[in-house]
Amino acid sequence: MARFLVCVTSIIVLSSTMKMNDFVVSARRLGVPKEFVLLLTMMVRYLFVFWSVLKRIRVAQQSRLFDIWNKNTPRKWILEQVGNTISSLFVQSYEQGERTYIGMLCRGYSNDNSNLFIRRSKVRAKDVMFCVITIGLIFYVQFLL
Repeated sequence: MARFLVCVTSIIVLSSTMKMNDFVVSARRLGVPKEFVLLLTMMVRYLFVFWSVLKRIRVAQQSRLFDIWNKNTPRKWILEQVGNTISSLFVQSYEQGERTYIGMLCRGYSNDNSNLFIRRSKVRAKDVMFCVITIGLIFYVQFLL
């Protein structure tokens, strides 16, 4: 439970304080294997495509008057429809991923030269202040409270 709490808290803190592109660059600089960083980059890039596919499926369901919270509809049928939605979303996402990968191959993509562009940046005063304040708060909470 403690690991889960630490993981969820760190994801929330990181996602609310950093841009996703900066998060990917930081992961690469910290030595995360390039395959994982490439997967994370693709996930961030195509998350919005995934979301639009889900929205399209939901609009189609709503046009057929499907409401997941309807009390008069049998729960078994609702669960079946949710399962159909998840499977349809999976199939459409898989097909979109295949089309995207084939398009990337046609444009010269290969795993051998899939380096990530990392923009060099210097440590600024506000970055140092953030670290000092964070370490100070941790010290205060740990030892003085």
